[in-house]
Amino acid sequence: MTAAASHDRWTLRSISVIVACGVGNIVSVTTVINATFSNFLIPVSTELGWHRSQFSLVLTLVSFLGVLAYPMSGRLMDKLGPRPVALVGNILFGLSVASLSFIPKNPVYVYLLFGVMGLLSTLPSTLLFARIVSSWFFARRGIVLGLSGGLAFGIGGVVLPPIAQMMIQAYGWRGAYTGLGMLVIGVGLPVFFLLLREAPAGAVPAGLAGADAEGGLTRREAQRLPAFWILFGGVALGAGSIAAVITHMIPLVAERGGAVAIALAALSMLYAANAVWQIALGAVLDRRRSPRIAGLFILPGALGALLLGFGSSTATLVAGGCLVGLSAGTEYALLPFCIPRYFGFRAYGEIFGWVYGAIVLLQGISPFLMDIALERSGSYRPVILALSSTLLICSLAIACLPAYDDVRPRQ
Repeated sequence: MTAAASHDRWTLRSISVIVACGVGNIVSVTTVINATFSNFLIPVSTELGWHRSQFSLVLTLVSFLGVLAYPMSGRLMDKLGPRPVALVGNILFGLSVASLSFIPKNPVYVYLLFGVMGLLSTLPSTLLFARIVSSWFFARRGIVLGLSGGLAFGIGGVVLPPIAQMMIQAYGWRGAYTGLGMLVIGVGLPVFFLLLREAPAGAVPAGLAGADAEGGLTRREAQRLPAFWILFGGVALGAGSIAAVITHMIPLVAERGGAVAIALAALSMLYAANAVWQIALGAVLDRRRSPRIAGLFILPGALGALLLGFGSSTATLVAGGCLVGLSAGTEYALLPFCIPRYFGFRAYGEIFGWVYGAIVLLQGISPFLMDIALERSGSYRPVILALSSTLLICSLAIACLPAYDDVRPRQ
């Protein structure tokens, strides 16, 4: 039995790695900050006396910093290995989340604290956990990424917003940020220390694209290929649109006359659909020579955004959240699966960092633009129409991705 085959199996060690990576994604910036941002948007803006767009600007700041930090974090992971980066990064990220409880009314200090948090969040990030899982599993990579990523993000997205809301109601938003920071460290650190392990040396991907078999491409070689730029632009465009909806779920539902409970139900359905669909799509991608079919599954998000922007009944709003969740599941399942298939593991962290930096950039800009549109038009409806259109463009871009075996660097 080859090294690759021996580690492409369900064993106690490989399952423990899946669990550790799943926990890492649950306590990452995506769920701890982005998924709960809707909970904090109104109370923080009210106490600071800010417009909502002023507070949403912190996500834009974090995204700009991420463009620089994710490639560097990826390179650090490639050099030092993911485990030490995860252990140190978890502590630093958790402390930076807790420090948000000290933000004053002075915008400079608010943006400074969020900026530090954003930089440190790139260390224990989803690209690190996707790298570890991808090195353990090859033929079942799509399903396993769905479990460690999709299911984990779904659990975090369902559980953390209600937890944050309870903390806000009990201790105020400052106490809630402290609690979330301690949760990051208290849950993540012991799990990483006990369960997080890299695949043994010599485990080589089997039966994959030429780039994988040959050890992979450098970042410069990957950037000569159309597949890189389709992922860089198309996936980032869709992810930014979805992020704008997620971070504004409570205000969106409130505009339609719905209570916070309805918004939380819609958000829970979004993350539940995200989790289930990432696993299902992973199983589909494992059996196909190209990821083009994923373009079809971006389309439900366009309809879901329209339901959230123009619906009124509880059933319509919850259904809208569910449909957006299907698109979110497609976006987040696609990226960690495609990068090793197209480009291999030689510069996995750096390549993923570049693409993920673009995603984070648009995820940070879109909520800010959404609140600017609200202040100018008095409604979220115009920007919802724009977001729905960008999801259609994203669908077309993904449908243009090449087959894995067709990817070769240009000489």
